[in-house]
Amino acid sequence: MVQAFDLTGQRVAITGAGGGIGSEAARLVASMGADVMVADLEAPEPLADFLRSQGKESVATALNTTDRAAVEAWAEACGEVDALIDCAAICPFDDWNDDGWDEVAGRVFNVNLQGPLNVTRAFFPGMVARKKGSIALVGSIAGRIGGVRAAPHYAMSKGGIHAFVHWFSRRGAPHNVTINAVAPGPVATPMTQGEDFQPETHEQILQELIEAQHKSRSSKKNGWCTKNEKMYLDLLESIKYLFTYKAMMDNQEVLAPIIKKMRLENSKLYGGYIINN
Repeated sequence: MVQAFDLTGQRVAITGAGGGIGSEAARLVASMGADVMVADLEAPEPLADFLRSQGKESVATALNTTDRAAVEAWAEACGEVDALIDCAAICPFDDWNDDGWDEVAGRVFNVNLQGPLNVTRAFFPGMVARKKGSIALVGSIAGRIGGVRAAPHYAMSKGGIHAFVHWFSRRGAPHNVTINAVAPGPVATPMTQGEDFQPETHEQILQELIEAQHKSRSSKKNGWCTKNEKMYLDLLESIKYLFTYKAMMDNQEVLAPIIKKMRLENSKLYGGYIINN
């Protein structure tokens, strides 16, 4: 019988693995049996050392995902990869009227959009050759409803990730390569350090946004995650789901782990694609 959470013998490549979601995702897939290739702007050597101490193959690489040539060289060095998790992103908390904001916005778009495009494009040919592959990107609640505190460049970039998931799914599906994303709310990582993220404030702002946009499905019923540990758990469970046997047929799904109960039952498989009701 196929074990849903067994990645033994598989190789996973993860960007943005120096901390936060990427680092935890690396530990997660390693605990499921996978060997893990990890990359960040500075090579995450302590993480690779830890994974090797757990009996897994792991190589740490310094990588700027906006550099297409460097990404393609890394993909080649990783060898045969079964799954890709792209977590590299930036989120400046600035105002669009600030001096120099246009330059900052350009960097956000480059890292948060060009980066995932570079990484996906680099690993795709190898997955096509092996007739299988799974790709998981990290979107954001900001890309779904405009965000809680995020600036417009971040919200737009994450909305672009969600759109890219739908675009790429049609290219990958004929080759048995799936792409999905998670869209978490604020998580306590170095990227959000120093920002005032209070769950009570989140719930109020989120509800106001939902009402203003005439959303039919309110998160009020399910509530906001009140602990960062619960957010991590929901987020990592979402990532784990994307690599399970059950999810092998799922494609172009964007999971929002801030909702305690993910409504996967409202999706239908149609011609290899997931069509949400």
